[in-house]
Amino acid sequence: MHLAVLALEAKILTNDNVTQRILSLVQSPLLQGAALKTLLQYFNTLVKIYPAKYKETARALTQQRIYSGEAEDRNEIHNIAKCLAELTFSWANSDQTRIEPVLEQMLKDSEHSEHEKVKQFSLLTLGELGRRVSLGPKVVQQQISQFKTQSEDIKVSAAIGLGLTAAGNIVEVLPILLNNLSHDDAQGNYLTLIAIRQASVDSDVKQLNDIAEDLYDELQKFSGALEEGTRNVLAECLGRTVVARPSLCKKLQERCSHEDHRIRQTQLSTAKYACHLQELDILPFLNLLSDSNHVVRRAAIAFVNSCAHNNPEKLRRHIKGAPLNALYQETKVRPELIREVMMGPFKHKIDDGLEIRKATFECLSSLLDTCQPELDFEEYLESIEVGFKDDYDVKICAFLILLRIAQTAPNAIGSRIERLHDTFKTVITHRVKPESVKQEYEKADELKRSVLRVFNVIHSHSLFNQNELDLDQNGQRAISDLLRTIESTPDLVQIMESVRNESSHTKTKPDYIVNGQNSMDWQ
Repeated sequence: MHLAVLALEAKILTNDNVTQRILSLVQSPLLQGAALKTLLQYFNTLVKIYPAKYKETARALTQQRIYSGEAEDRNEIHNIAKCLAELTFSWANSDQTRIEPVLEQMLKDSEHSEHEKVKQFSLLTLGELGRRVSLGPKVVQQQISQFKTQSEDIKVSAAIGLGLTAAGNIVEVLPILLNNLSHDDAQGNYLTLIAIRQASVDSDVKQLNDIAEDLYDELQKFSGALEEGTRNVLAECLGRTVVARPSLCKKLQERCSHEDHRIRQTQLSTAKYACHLQELDILPFLNLLSDSNHVVRRAAIAFVNSCAHNNPEKLRRHIKGAPLNALYQETKVRPELIREVMMGPFKHKIDDGLEIRKATFECLSSLLDTCQPELDFEEYLESIEVGFKDDYDVKICAFLILLRIAQTAPNAIGSRIERLHDTFKTVITHRVKPESVKQEYEKADELKRSVLRVFNVIHSHSLFNQNELDLDQNGQRAISDLLRTIESTPDLVQIMESVRNESSHTKTKPDYIVNGQNSMDWQ
């Protein structure tokens, strides 16, 4: 596509077959990033050099997938909307009278079309055009009116289109969006916040900076919204506002001690998007790992995980002590978060702490990558071992962490081989009940595979790098017993062969250097 753009610019390409091939790429739901940018550049250049090709290209864009009803994926519909907007904007060449017929058609389709996909397309096209040229209140009101429709896809398309329109005229349209927020309209608030989020993504950074403080104060009025989904979208909007104006970090830090747990959770979710800023003091947010409310603690874990990826240097200075100990506590099952509900005549247990534990193990995995020097291996492994008896997803994550430790710091688990023996043997000798569904068999096999991956690394070290593993006699006996169990079970032999084939294609790091430090020196 890039070569096609260059050929157009050099006026050595007029072959319609190339345009047809480009048009066929538009329908791919995977089209995004640099490829999409180049494709838009092709349409921009095509009608700029050959204006007469506008109508036939626009017709081909819309008729082949949209008006024919073949487009299904929202991403594809949005990509076609972007292409039509880019094509029209380039062809108009700053003459808004040329854009008017397209706007009128899109307004008509968004209001009167009987086809849901056509309505989605028209709303998104209005937004993409609005991002490029300022549109009047008629378009904005039409987009807002679609919030009341029955179709969720149309609602979301209207919200995204409205946000794009606001990005092109943020000074005039953003106040309309803020006025549309209401304390008694949860659905309307959610869609309006999606629009504000889209506007903050696509608007000019300087413009966003100019209005950041007022926008921040207005949005914070809704930080205690009852619906967590609404609070999460609100947090994204606040996060982008704080990034545009880092001086707002102080306000954010002060508000994280609010008495309402929903407001505390919103501040944590906001800080997650701004944790890379040097102006942000992360300690007040880390302290919320010990909050009394489990929703806040879950948000605090997500914040730590974000810091581990985006600001590990600052996290390393603060994670030791109370924050890390609080994180370790979240690996345990909390009985107070398990409740019983009636499903017909049956009682069903729901564990509200499961998502927190899964998030905790993911966070501990991130800390293994970026904060190794601050971790005490004895405490760390104690917390990881708790996961071996938890839910399936937690077990998988715990064994994955153990695998990485076995690969990069085998001496840390040498003294634990005897304890790991019982866990490993329980998993690999587990038999699924004959009447179980296929999924249960698959889960059991995947757990066995996870254990055998760890065992394969440990066994290799015991053969070739005994000094690194530092095994005693009990450890040697434990490995020998597991090996006998595997070799005497045909199913396990088959899985083990598969694991060894995997490891032969995945080269483990030859040294144990992570982040410039020797991982053998953790303890």
